[in-house]
Amino acid sequence: MNHYGGYPESGPLGPEYDPNPNYETGYVPQRTSGAGDSLRHEFIAGEEDPDEIVTDAPREKFQLSYLDVICLVINRMIGEIRPLPPSTTIILESLLTIFAFHTGTGIFVTPGKALHATRSVGVTLLLWFFGIFYSMSGAHVYVEYGLNVPRYIIDGVEQSVPRSGGDLNYLQYVYRKPRYKRETVIYMGVLFGISFICLGNMAGNCINFAERVLAASNPGQTDYNQSTIRGVALAMATFACFIHAFSRRGGILLNDILAITKIAILLFFVVCAIVVAAGGFKYEVDGETITVPNKFGANARPEDSFGHASKDGAGYAEAFTAIIFAITGFDQPNYVLGEIHQPQRRLPRAMFSSVGLVLTVYMLTNIAYMVVVDKSTPELLAQYDNIPLLFLNETFGKLGEHVGERMYNAFLAISSTGNIIVMTYTASRMKQEIAKEGFLPYSRFFAQSRDWSLGRFLHWLRKKGRLNWLTNWLVPENHAEKTPVGALLLHLLSCIILISATWGMTAAHAYDLLSGFIAYQLAAFFGIFLSLGILLLRFRGPPKTTVPGADNTGLTKQAKSGKMTWKEMTKGTVNHTMSVVCAITFLIGNLYPFIANWIPPADLSTTYAGLNPWYIMPLVSLCVLAFASLWWLGFIGMAKRREHKKGLIFVAERKQEFKYDGSEDNNATPSAERRRGRMILLHETVYLSWQGRDARLMQMDGSSIDDPSRAPEMSRAGIMMQQQHPPPPQAPPIFKDYSHLGL
Repeated sequence: MNHYGGYPESGPLGPEYDPNPNYETGYVPQRTSGAGDSLRHEFIAGEEDPDEIVTDAPREKFQLSYLDVICLVINRMIGEIRPLPPSTTIILESLLTIFAFHTGTGIFVTPGKALHATRSVGVTLLLWFFGIFYSMSGAHVYVEYGLNVPRYIIDGVEQSVPRSGGDLNYLQYVYRKPRYKRETVIYMGVLFGISFICLGNMAGNCINFAERVLAASNPGQTDYNQSTIRGVALAMATFACFIHAFSRRGGILLNDILAITKIAILLFFVVCAIVVAAGGFKYEVDGETITVPNKFGANARPEDSFGHASKDGAGYAEAFTAIIFAITGFDQPNYVLGEIHQPQRRLPRAMFSSVGLVLTVYMLTNIAYMVVVDKSTPELLAQYDNIPLLFLNETFGKLGEHVGERMYNAFLAISSTGNIIVMTYTASRMKQEIAKEGFLPYSRFFAQSRDWSLGRFLHWLRKKGRLNWLTNWLVPENHAEKTPVGALLLHLLSCIILISATWGMTAAHAYDLLSGFIAYQLAAFFGIFLSLGILLLRFRGPPKTTVPGADNTGLTKQAKSGKMTWKEMTKGTVNHTMSVVCAITFLIGNLYPFIANWIPPADLSTTYAGLNPWYIMPLVSLCVLAFASLWWLGFIGMAKRREHKKGLIFVAERKQEFKYDGSEDNNATPSAERRRGRMILLHETVYLSWQGRDARLMQMDGSSIDDPSRAPEMSRAGIMMQQQHPPPPQAPPIFKDYSHLGL
């Protein structure tokens, strides 16, 4: 096997493939089958296989940079600028991607939720500090998985190759049983996949965006038409899916801009608090100059910080669940790891830089709230999610009527937009990887990437001779990228269903419920299994890595024995002791809200989501898990029935091509490429098909299927052999054979 995964090559992709489509001639090269392809390709030559899914990594210059990755995390973590209860370039782009997810609406809403639930500034701050440890531990867990899972055997050497898919890859690597067949339709993969398809979207943020846009446009109004809110929410979800389908680079650029904007908004609160502390905010009332007072001392008095803490255990669970939702987002780069440039080097730096930046800004923002807003303010006690609004009213409210309210809702709308954009980008890639597993109907449609890009539109304009100035400025070849159109449609469909399902709820309650699903199920529940997985890998050992369908000859002695420990596998990427500590911290942080959310609140009116009954969030989450389990059982039952009735078994084959990262030079020697970077996944072909059981067994045991004597057996297996014609009669030689002389 060569270092590109065993394919015949002339450059990293083989002689049949040119990664740059020629839009001048209209020729878009198609990849043809290479050595080791499935049985289907042995008999259907030259035809497009309806069961084939082909995906390619972006070209090197279009891969996610350091800034992009940072922005992903920022945009997701700073999802919504709501305060949690204060009391409870290539490298630069990667950081922004993470920051984009972290800075959602949580920092604006969560502080109020936490304070309202715990009734104590001191307890809330303790929960925030534990949330910081939780977030950093979770980031470490995802870095460890991202740099070491999945694993392949290349050139006889077992090694890890980063790929997109995040939790799906990690859960299936650790929890390999129960399953349908080896490496096929694993229960844990179905459990996560169905849960993510149902809940892994930004329906809640779309509803919040709609509410904030209407509030900014109509200050003073509180009762909005629910149909209007849902209509704006659906329009926003559609726009986000369209921008990522039409222009991958455009979506990433928009993500970066929004992430930087959200950081600027939070720093704006910090700067305003500094000005207030210095006595710089003054206004006149009836000719008298009044200075906005510094309330930090009153809010932070030790005798008051812990004196009135709630004794309701459910309140603490609600507070920490809200904090988890506010500070999750560190998993976003792992969803799109296969699209990051030099992921082995940039993932850890971008991950910890962005998470550290977000958490620092979070704490500064919470302190800023305490400087300006009095915790005993009646408006704060009556409504938990208005701390930023009170802050802006205290500082800018005297500039004009509803100025603070307009600013507050505009900030929230921008924050929600960033969260929607980043989640649409990363979740669509995750759903594409889920579809590749084959347990969804129409898996090929949802898993295939298609060129509906801006480059294709620009080529059409050039071909028609229209808007030449535009095609000269935006070269079509530089904007031609395939996008997961089917996965984006699936993502949009799930958003529409959840937005419609909450039609009878107020926008605020719908947001709380939908964001709670993400925090409770996707973050906390599966976070438990991810952290347990690290501990299992550390103390039980990793599963053996093999080449599916091969005899695994030519392996190194260590790879063949399969006795490498996880400590040996992760050497040079993470510290063993730190790995165990972070896994335990992440496990405890996920177990607490998962269990405590089943504790009924002492006063039902204090539930921050206003849910009735109070247990609807954990109950619906468990119902989704039960539905996913039934889906897996249904697939197993259908597959067994088909095998019994028709002798067919479901087969999912993957053929990968690898190259050394940091090189697009097809003429570079392997030794030169090794010096440039580690292996990355360049191309993957997935075959999903129902094959004859006997033929599949013959393929697995390496038997030849070309022997004419096996024709009846092959026919029973459902495979038509090519006609074997006798060779044509040979004419007598005219010239004497001089081959022994080299002629």
